[in-house]
This record gives sequence, C-alpha cells and structure tokens, in this order.
Amino acid sequence: MLQSTIYFLFPNIIKIYLLYSGWIDQSLFYQWFEQVFVQQTKDLPRPLLLILDGYGSHFSVETLRFAVQNNM
Repeated sequence: MLQSTIYFLFPNIIKIYLLYSGWIDQSLFYQWFEQVFVQQTKDLPRPLLLILDGYGSHFSVETLRFAVQNNM
C-alpha cells in the first residue's frame, strides 16, 4: 500500500494530504477525519453527524471506532 505524505503548512490552517494514486483511501481518510474534521469540530455539541456521498469504500473499522469514541 502506498504511504500517504502529509505536509503541514501554516499549522492549524492548511493541511495538504497526498497519495501517489491521486485517490483517497482508508488510511488517508482516517488521517483527515482524525486530524482535520475531529479537530475542527471539537467545540461543537455532540453527537455530530458527518454525511458523505460516495465514500463508503473509505471507511474502516478503525475510523468507525474512532467516530464512536468521539460521539459522532
């Protein structure tokens, strides 16, 4: 599996995630979910609902567990 490369530019403002294939995979989705979505919504009332269209193949058991732990 290709490892994603993460560049952090302007901490807490811009995050760029790259994969050689140009497509998102389960690992990259988990990184985005954990490091961007959860961090940006940490002060919002829980539970949260994230609706995505066409991302079913990107979910993993690890991501779902993390979402439940964060009341999403």
